[in-house]
Amino acid sequence: MSVNTRFVSGARISLAMSKAMQQATCSCGFSVTSENRNEVVKVIQEHAHDEHGNAMTRDDVLAMMKQA
Repeated sequence: MSVNTRFVSGARISLAMSKAMQQATCSCGFSVTSENRNEVVKVIQEHAHDEHGNAMTRDDVLAMMKQA
């Protein structure tokens, strides 16, 4: 059983999931794990923009994604 971890307004929420999970981790340590690749891409792009002032393409995020 995998654990789906989401960050909502700084709170960490974990839900038990049975699907394959995808994970991307920023160099600052911020990590997103989800069964939905599009969600991981969106959250990492928002984080990169909001916290680091960087624009990341979908391909950028997919290149750093791994199966959790």
